[in-house]
Amino acid sequence: MHIHGNLGVTLLEQGRLDEAEDELRTALDGLDATVGPRHPSVGRVRRDLGRVLLARGRPAAAEAELLAALEILRASLPADHPALAQVEARIDEVERP
Repeated sequence: MHIHGNLGVTLLEQGRLDEAEDELRTALDGLDATVGPRHPSVGRVRRDLGRVLLARGRPAAAEAELLAALEILRASLPADHPALAQVEARIDEVERP
């Protein structure tokens, strides 16, 4: 499943947002089935999916993914872990209506 997540991030960086979203959703489905929905890898994929959704102009969906990612990562990482700061920064980017 990590290959789908890595490919999704690469596609995001290339601006290929439809494909990025598809790959990240595939990764998320696979991880949910194999490691469960609370695993840190799921949190990282949800963070990246939030980035894609934000880039696609879907702030509400992006915020939902980013908040879910933050909850998962807070439960499994130390409070000063850089991944938490990354997610919090992305949440700050979400434009509120």
